[in-house]
Amino acid sequence: MQNEDLEQFAFFGLPYHPNRVLIYKRGAQWIVENTDERAAPGATRTFVSEEGALDLFVERLRLSAVE
Repeated sequence: MQNEDLEQFAFFGLPYHPNRVLIYKRGAQWIVENTDERAAPGATRTFVSEEGALDLFVERLRLSAVE
């Protein structure tokens, strides 16, 4: 992430901030979600594996860097 200058993310998700990509674990599930300009949670995906969650997390960071 640092090599690609990807910003606007939050590990472990909280607190919510505007226009962020978040990743955190709740119980046995990994959750990746985006927040909007009001810091409201938006697009949320849940994963059983950390690997799948991390893949989507980085993909969403890359997409947000393009916008």
